[in-house]
Amino acid sequence: KLDVASRQYAAASKSKSPGKKEGAKAEALKVRMESLKRSVEDLEEVVLGPVVQGLFVHRYRDSNEHVRTMCIESLSRFSLQRPDIFLTDKYLKYFGWMCHDKSCRVRCAAFEGLLRPFKAVHNTAEGKAREVGDENLMIEKIDLSALEHVVGKFLPRIA
Repeated sequence: KLDVASRQYAAASKSKSPGKKEGAKAEALKVRMESLKRSVEDLEEVVLGPVVQGLFVHRYRDSNEHVRTMCIESLSRFSLQRPDIFLTDKYLKYFGWMCHDKSCRVRCAAFEGLLRPFKAVHNTAEGKAREVGDENLMIEKIDLSALEHVVGKFLPRIA
């Protein structure tokens, strides 16, 4: 919604015949865009605070391999939903650490998590339809170069 509002505002502010009606529309779009930005910031604060720091950071080291697997699978899903936040070194390091886990299940989930952005970009490039529940993924914003260092480090282990 924020992207749409931004594009609409840019179009309205560039209109060639600046009149009262166009100016009011641009102003209303600007207010809506600022409101959406605040909402996004509030949601990010909630997700990155209590959810990621409160749950993930403490549970990814759990003694139960199923909990560790669920943590890395969730981080993998987050990385497709918000690649601008979760496909950074701050979160990619968890995939690297989990690639050295004592449990085979956790290691496989970590490698699968590293592979998911590549699969998503590949499937989108080929025009494959998204699965049910994948409507909110931000695949078009995935920057695969962010994964270059991590993949390069673990490629010998994968091959």
